[in-house]
Amino acid sequence: MDVSNLLEDNGISNWIKKRDFKDGDTVFTISEAVRNSQIFILFYSENAKKSNFVVTELDIAFSSDVPILTFNIDNSDFEGKFLFYLKDKPSIDAQEGPELKYDELLEDVTVMLDKGDMILTNDIIANDISATIDD
Repeated sequence: MDVSNLLEDNGISNWIKKRDFKDGDTVFTISEAVRNSQIFILFYSENAKKSNFVVTELDIAFSSDVPILTFNIDNSDFEGKFLFYLKDKPSIDAQEGPELKYDELLEDVTVMLDKGDMILTNDIIANDISATIDD
């Protein structure tokens, strides 16, 4: 099961850039989706660290006071802007296998939504949670 299905199966709608971004969409579309999200989940990895777009999405979430949850899928340390944005944010260490931490992710997201908070991942915006996943 992937994260998107896990969230959907538990009543949490989500938006995935790679799946839901259409050719006619603009950066403004994604920016608005992030700003209007209840949660921003960042699937953090070496690839995410290299992406300027991920940093931009994170900056939008941070400056819009969208709650941020990090799901670290490899052993990547926070560096540079990521360290600034994420050092005090909740994080799940999923380097032993992301699927082993899906229950923890779902629990954290549910708690954050119940509090009216928001999250963005590297490619998902659900209820509205935004998550971003870079391959």
